[in-house]
Amino acid sequence: THLYPILGLTQSALGAFARVPQIILNFRQRHTGNQSVITWGLSLAGNTVRIITTWASVDDLVALGGYVVAFILNGTLVLQILAFRKHTQEVLYGKKK
Repeated sequence: THLYPILGLTQSALGAFARVPQIILNFRQRHTGNQSVITWGLSLAGNTVRIITTWASVDDLVALGGYVVAFILNGTLVLQILAFRKHTQEVLYGKKK
């Protein structure tokens, strides 16, 4: 039973390992390639619902912390997609004259 919190944190760590390199690459390139705001937006919405339901119904700070970390990372990706939208369009489709 002492390993349960560690197992709960594993999900957050794996999510961070998957998203942090992409976030860094997006900042360096100043574009997000073909990432979809719809996909990441829906993921962000799911994280929001998980945070609310966990906060309201369960006293599990490990799960709540994991959902908050995922929310921050997914939110960062959504903000990058929106902030770098113009440059992403130029990179993907060529610069308009």
